[in-house]
Amino acid sequence: MRELLFRLAFQAIVGDGPDAAATLAHLVKDQPSVVRAAWLTMLGRMLDDHRASDAAGL
Repeated sequence: MRELLFRLAFQAIVGDGPDAAATLAHLVKDQPSVVRAAWLTMLGRMLDDHRASDAAGL
């Protein structure tokens, strides 16, 4: 998990535009399907929280 979070943070810093989301999903391509599903769920929640914050002006 620590490695995945490090990779997420790194990609978030150096990621660029719409390709960044695909790259984040690509980070777990070698993981079991349950890990990939959890990863995509977590990314979805983070994006939803970010959009809600933007909409609220936070």
